[in-house]
Amino acid sequence: MFEMESRGELVEKIEDLVNRKRYTELRDLLLPLEPADIAILADDLDDEKTLPLLFRLLPKEQAAEVFVELESDQQELLIRGFSNTELKEVLDELYLDDTVDIVEEMPANVVKRILKHSDPDMRKSINEILKYPEDSTGSIMTTEFVDLKETMTVEDALKRIRRTGPDKETINVCYVIDDWRHLIGVLSIRTLLLAEEDDSKKSSSTTSYFTDALFNEVVKDIMAKEGVDESTAQSMLYTGGYTIEATVNPKIQTAMENLMLNTDDAYFPAGWHEEEVTSISDDDVQVYNEDGTPKTRTGEDGTVYYYRNVRTQAAMVTLDYDGNVLAMVGGLGEKTKSLSLNRAYGVTRQTGSTIKPIGAYALGIEYGLVNWSTMLNNSPLYLKQDMVIRDEDYCRKNGLMGLTDKQLKAYPNAWRSWPRNYGGNYGDGSDLPLWNGLARSLNTIAIRVGDLVGASNIFNFVYNTLQLSTLDPVNDVGLAQMVMGSQTHGVTPMALAAAFQIFYDGEYTTPHLYTRVLDRDGNIYMESNDTSYQALTPQTAYVMNRLLKNVLFSSVGTASGRYPNSNGMEAFGKTGTASCVVGLR
Repeated sequence: MFEMESRGELVEKIEDLVNRKRYTELRDLLLPLEPADIAILADDLDDEKTLPLLFRLLPKEQAAEVFVELESDQQELLIRGFSNTELKEVLDELYLDDTVDIVEEMPANVVKRILKHSDPDMRKSINEILKYPEDSTGSIMTTEFVDLKETMTVEDALKRIRRTGPDKETINVCYVIDDWRHLIGVLSIRTLLLAEEDDSKKSSSTTSYFTDALFNEVVKDIMAKEGVDESTAQSMLYTGGYTIEATVNPKIQTAMENLMLNTDDAYFPAGWHEEEVTSISDDDVQVYNEDGTPKTRTGEDGTVYYYRNVRTQAAMVTLDYDGNVLAMVGGLGEKTKSLSLNRAYGVTRQTGSTIKPIGAYALGIEYGLVNWSTMLNNSPLYLKQDMVIRDEDYCRKNGLMGLTDKQLKAYPNAWRSWPRNYGGNYGDGSDLPLWNGLARSLNTIAIRVGDLVGASNIFNFVYNTLQLSTLDPVNDVGLAQMVMGSQTHGVTPMALAAAFQIFYDGEYTTPHLYTRVLDRDGNIYMESNDTSYQALTPQTAYVMNRLLKNVLFSSVGTASGRYPNSNGMEAFGKTGTASCVVGLR
């Protein structure tokens, strides 16, 4: 703990310097020491004589940190000897939860003096926390956890854990804070122990995408359980001493993170393109004109739009067939911030053709409307002369956008055939077996199956049974949205991945990131509220599983040959792209 000298030698040196009144040398001796080390030394010194002297020799910030580490009787000794000015200086340097802990240990007359010299905001907060009944959830928001500064090296972090850990209720997870005690991230002991001492030896305070999602999930569930707001739930999670039994598989999470680093664009091409925004942040790559001025556009309402260069992004999530989320990465490249944008968990996107299996095809087979070899015509469901689907480009160019369908009947060229297949073709008019159409992701085949099932039936199934609750109950009940995936908002990758678990045995389980949350005494505080039920018959699930294998293993599949080569592990899949066709009901 004391690297330069033994504890006994330091105590002797301090006492000698005090006796000889060599205060400058004493200050120089104390400055390099950690606050917890000075507090330990104080246990071996004459408290009444030496402790106040040591305290006054330290800079205000270091003195406050030492004060927090002292035993309550030592703190009381100092407070009783402080002048009003000294007491206020110390309180100004303390964090709120540290002050609350001190107040709870002090006699009434000392508490009164502390509150008197606290600033109004801190006094109000102290009183609010102290109102919680003893042993209630709010009352256990203490500092009994290991906190680390964001500037610490791995070595420094481990030293602090060894020094302060024995007195903490939990050290499995440490909290990384800034100088204002704002949470920056969390750090597991496992991550620290496996961390390299290279790269300037900084400990990584950036949490993984899985940890970010887990944090948000637990906070949301605490809010529901306790009936508290988000800020209170976060405080309870930070300081409650909970143990969270997460579903993450560390090996899979690490492998996924390494892949999604996408070094040298090895897996995902950059695809840089311009994006219009109303403001530019420091992290944005702004677009400039040739003369060096920012590229802008002013809208009809006077809004100024700027342009930034953005690259292709991606997200990845893996679940097992019990709904356990095993790994999650919410973006490409190195993650540099905690609780940052998580495209796997919190961002919706149109599903494109990936919705075809879980909606039209699965229900078509479940209802007995189609089977593996049902022959379907590879042609549009609606032809141009049927005047059902508008040609938006033609209407826009010719000023016809404001006309009703009835008025538009006077313009034969204002209509088009629908749907088209990927690449723009309308099919060759031949009859194809269902398995072939699914493997090739032909819109013309899928739409015919969807038409048999009915758009409203598909919506009810994916929205209610498969819990794709971010779909729009008003605007997404249509064949374009339910078969071709052109939804208003779409769904998250986690929700979509969870929907595909029905192709194992037909059962659906709500995706979840933890199983239980235990309190500091090891009792169950909260359990995941996931539910399981049969969404499809096992027979339908098996047929769909085999149909989707053709996407990877058939020579005509859209992902032909892209199956994993790992000890015979079975795989199936579905490719998908999205468009903005949302007009068909």
